[in-house]
Amino acid sequence: MTTATDTRDRAAAPGASPARRVLELAALSKTYPSQPPVHALRHVDLTITAGELVAVIGPSGSGKTTLLNIIGGLDTPTSGTVRLGNRDLTGMPSATGCCCVTAP
Repeated sequence: MTTATDTRDRAAAPGASPARRVLELAALSKTYPSQPPVHALRHVDLTITAGELVAVIGPSGSGKTTLLNIIGGLDTPTSGTVRLGNRDLTGMPSATGCCCVTAP
């Protein structure tokens, strides 16, 4: 994935509380060392708020699986941050996975 997604706050209806950020990626990059290096993700910014439905789509080799592996704690980014709720997942030990369940 080589494009960045808009991370501006979503507009809330008048009188409504601001949307709660569930997942936030900031300047997320992943480079696999090889000759030449493979840039699977480049500076990805993404904010998902409570109640949003999100689909990750793209052609083969665009970084979808890498992105989801990083979000799930199965892989680590080369640079950037991953926040799930108020928790920064970026510094988690590599042997630690992440499991999220949201009640309706």
